[in-house]
Amino acid sequence: MRCVTLLLKKRISRVTEDSTDEEITHLVDAIKASGAIEESEQVATAYLKKAMAILDTFPSSKEIKPLKQIVKMLDKREY
Repeated sequence: MRCVTLLLKKRISRVTEDSTDEEITHLVDAIKASGAIEESEQVATAYLKKAMAILDTFPSSKEIKPLKQIVKMLDKREY
């Protein structure tokens, strides 16, 4: 997986405003096929769980409630 990630990184770094739609489409397909999107979602979810755990250590207050709502919203959003 690491080798694939490095290859994708190189391909991404070569994208310019002159890149063709076909080049971009192939790159997007390669990113999707690599599993990188799912992996990044898992990492994000882990950080959100950590954030919620930290917020849970504070006493309930009007300041904490909107922060928890933001964490929940971020966890549910779709791309």
